[in-house]
Amino acid sequence: MVNLFYKLLNIILFVSLVLAKRKKKDDCNTIKTYLEEVLELDSADIINECTINSYGSVTNLNIYDYYNSLNEEDIIKLINYKRIKYLEIEKCEFDEKHINLLKKHRRLNTLYLDSNNDHKIGKDTLSGFKNLKKIILDNISISQDNIDEIGTLPKLSNVKLNFSNVTDSIDFKAIKENRRITTLEILHINAGVLNENFFEGFKYIKRFVLAWMDLTQDNINDIANLIRLREITFFECKNFDKIDLGPLRKFKYLTVFKVIGREYEPTPIMEIPEVVYSFNRLKKLKSHF
Repeated sequence: MVNLFYKLLNIILFVSLVLAKRKKKDDCNTIKTYLEEVLELDSADIINECTINSYGSVTNLNIYDYYNSLNEEDIIKLINYKRIKYLEIEKCEFDEKHINLLKKHRRLNTLYLDSNNDHKIGKDTLSGFKNLKKIILDNISISQDNIDEIGTLPKLSNVKLNFSNVTDSIDFKAIKENRRITTLEILHINAGVLNENFFEGFKYIKRFVLAWMDLTQDNINDIANLIRLREITFFECKNFDKIDLGPLRKFKYLTVFKVIGREYEPTPIMEIPEVVYSFNRLKKLKSHF
């Protein structure tokens, strides 16, 4: 019996030593090795961020292919990690095949797609992401199909549109009617100009961010009807000296109000807008003019 015990103990010690000598898994190192040893590229030029969990699986990945060094096969190898939660694909010539591959990644909750020259995303590409919570489209020529598909995503709560093109004919009804989408961020889309009815009907939005936009009085009037808003941010938007913020007094539940002026504003606002004093539930005020 004693001999059996020592034999088992020796086996356990042997297995422990073997496991200890095994190289710990690190997906980020695997990616770096592939880029540098197989493709002979500088990984620092392509990987802006790579984070692993305690098991060595990549969870956050930011690919930035400024020099168009990656082909289709390379991109697939880089993004095909099933434990990714946050993925940024910047300046890559991605296509529908790459995006459809990501639908198998059940842990993916944030997807950032950034292209060159108003890239178009085809029909049925943005549907089917069952666990996605945030989508960011940057430098994309947004279509009606894109908007309709975004509106069907069951767990999506945040939509961010950056420097993209959205024609006046695009109907945001699918997003407006999705109760889960409560954050909308608009950053300089359509070169900063939106039609007067753009903000109508976003009745479930609680957090609004507007950056580098040419605001009009009609825009402000429409925003004022979004009475569920809890937070609103204006970042380096034009025309604050020409518009009346008075209609925003309708906000009964606003807790955060931020106005960040442009660095070289020719006619800067010199004091806190009077409308701020009507926000009875305000908890955070940030202003920089």
